[in-house]
Amino acid sequence: MNWYVIDKEYVKYLANYDRRVGFVDYGDRLKLHIGVVLTVNNMKYYVPVSSPKEKHFTMSNTIDFHRIEDPDTRRLYAVINLNNMIPVPEDKVTQLFYRDVQNYRAFSDDREKNKYIFLLKREKAIIDRIADKLTEKASRLYKEVVRTPDSKVSKRCCNFPALEEMARRYNTYVKTENGKDLKQEVFNDPEKRFDIQNESIISDAGNDYCVRDFIMDRYEMNKSQNIFIAKRMLVDSIYQQANLEGIAVTYAQTQDIMNNVNVDKLTPNEISKVCCLRDGWKYLLDNIDKKVDLMYIEELHEIVARFDVDYRYLGKLRTEQVLISGTSWKPGLPDYDQIEKVLADIDKEHITDSALKMGLSIMRIQPFQDGNKRIGSFIINKILIENGRGLFNVPVKLDGIFKTKLVEYYENEDYLSFGSWIRKNCLIGIGEIENIKSYDKEDIVRDDRAAVNLGVIEMLRKGFSYDEIAAAYNIEIATISAIHDMKDQLYPEEAPGAQGDVIGDKLDKRNDRIALDR
Repeated sequence: MNWYVIDKEYVKYLANYDRRVGFVDYGDRLKLHIGVVLTVNNMKYYVPVSSPKEKHFTMSNTIDFHRIEDPDTRRLYAVINLNNMIPVPEDKVTQLFYRDVQNYRAFSDDREKNKYIFLLKREKAIIDRIADKLTEKASRLYKEVVRTPDSKVSKRCCNFPALEEMARRYNTYVKTENGKDLKQEVFNDPEKRFDIQNESIISDAGNDYCVRDFIMDRYEMNKSQNIFIAKRMLVDSIYQQANLEGIAVTYAQTQDIMNNVNVDKLTPNEISKVCCLRDGWKYLLDNIDKKVDLMYIEELHEIVARFDVDYRYLGKLRTEQVLISGTSWKPGLPDYDQIEKVLADIDKEHITDSALKMGLSIMRIQPFQDGNKRIGSFIINKILIENGRGLFNVPVKLDGIFKTKLVEYYENEDYLSFGSWIRKNCLIGIGEIENIKSYDKEDIVRDDRAAVNLGVIEMLRKGFSYDEIAAAYNIEIATISAIHDMKDQLYPEEAPGAQGDVIGDKLDKRNDRIALDR
């Protein structure tokens, strides 16, 4: 790693939008950075090096903090706050050579200058030894902020994805009303600002600058990872989607429907609607590379709305006026060209923004007689999954808030406000699925038969397939099926974990040939 000087005006620019960006200009000296600690999204990250304060002498190394200390004497020379690392364009960073150090710091004489150079060399020697550890920490920290932005660690970090976008916009050509090109530091205009909390560009409607507003990506993975997450979370997705449609189905009932098990307390029509959602997800995943156009949504509508809409209107744009519950606002009749234009508007630089904007626009246009919210939701998920940007699911506890905000969006078309709320509350990514993946590795005591029984039941409730459970516990499908058949009567969701022994005893009595192969 090397020492670098970051352009002070650039750092000041970032600090306007994120208070966690540190100062570098101290009058007669500039704070130095080391790098490159991380390269991601074509951005290189640099981290400031600070003199130790009293509190640092008792602090231990953590994911976002590291002590620069002599390994032999334990003398603390400096500290590195990785939570303050920032992305920097190549033209805003300069490597520091010792011969030029006086250009960035005032010295009273050569003796003071040489002493400072010696200190830098000593610190760099220590940093070089731990360079791999610093880059590994930086990578983990970045993923933590992106995946779990509300965690305790993330809240004390710079908003890395937001700063990356601001870095790209630092020197941008924009056009004024008269068409003249101007090179500006975008958003230094006081009428424009970057809202870090909502992570969207907020601009005054009356200004002359053509800078697109957008919702930032929250997750980033490859397509195969996202498909894996979608399949792993399939039961949960259908359960939440069904409740959003007013079907009071439980997670356990959804799992049973998925496994073609008869479910009491639900009407045949409700069960059929859940099956439609299941079939819609199958269509989505089977056609993940298919272009989202009018034909795509018409085919999807024929699948997901076949128990809500008369067969004469399935997959056909409506020709009659519709009413929206909770508002007097009415959508106009759908237009082929309008819909095709909405479905073609994908910005590869901002996939989440494109997915939300497309899906919500379809909900607002109301192209079909019924089932438009479902179609919009599937469109959002199709675009997100195909491009590795996560899943869209409305948590059951937020159904009411979502519907209220959706009606407000219909009325005022305030996309940024609604989209920002969705990004914060309704997107699922790799972090969440990793928590589920760790379940059978860390939380199950495999040597205990009762725990195995309970573990199988919990995995059934969480949506794992029979094959996944069989692989996890090295047991037969028949055993899992037997546990599944008895789980509701022997282990209801509110039952204590001790019921596992009872399950094991009853399984023996039911069929001596079924055994847990440990």
